[in-house]
Amino acid sequence: MPISETEIIQIIEKRIGKKIELKTPSFETGVNKLIRALYGGEEKGDGELGLGLASEGDLRGDLVRDTVEHLILFYNRRGLKGSPNVLRWLLGREPTSVVQALELPCLLQDSCM
Repeated sequence: MPISETEIIQIIEKRIGKKIELKTPSFETGVNKLIRALYGGEEKGDGELGLGLASEGDLRGDLVRDTVEHLILFYNRRGLKGSPNVLRWLLGREPTSVVQALELPCLLQDSCM
């Protein structure tokens, strides 16, 4: 079954015995951060993925912003669930569950990183 980010947080909270507070940025801040991550900025640049923005005067820059806004609205409404079926197919085996991963030795310790 797909698992949501909030379900993952609940599992981790139970494991560590502490409440985790997630800080969600404003809509505009989230849009700008995602554009910056993808394209290097709100205006021009290469971005972390090296996609770059459209050239000056090209309306695709507005389309990029519109697309990012729609993407964030979609995930805000429906959540961001990962499918273990896709991971199972990619790995060729049963994926490790969140609970199983948290039981791995030293996963939450700095010495393992």
